[in-house]
Amino acid sequence: MGTSYFFIYMSFFITFGFISSFLIIPLLSTSFFFAIGVVLFGFISNITFKSGQFIYYKADKKLKNYLELMAYNLQKTPPTTTPNETSIESTNDILNSNSGNNSSIITEEPILSI
Repeated sequence: MGTSYFFIYMSFFITFGFISSFLIIPLLSTSFFFAIGVVLFGFISNITFKSGQFIYYKADKKLKNYLELMAYNLQKTPPTTTPNETSIESTNDILNSNSGNNSSIITEEPILSI
């Protein structure tokens, strides 16, 4: 009698073991492939981030050099006025003298050039 229960329990154990292995093994292999994908995409993401960071630092350094050169050149040369510049007082005089006739205000050259 004890031997028959042993074979019944052993057959249940082997049957449930095979059924569970048919369910678990595909899920484990799918999980393994997704884990490989996570690692690969993490590696690719890290490479693209590092390359983007390298390009950013390189461009930032170049732009800072340009800015320093512009500041140096501005300090080196004194400010000059261009022939097109007119003082604000003379601009107000032009606008006040032609207040009735607006057609003479419009010219080819700008009144103020900044």
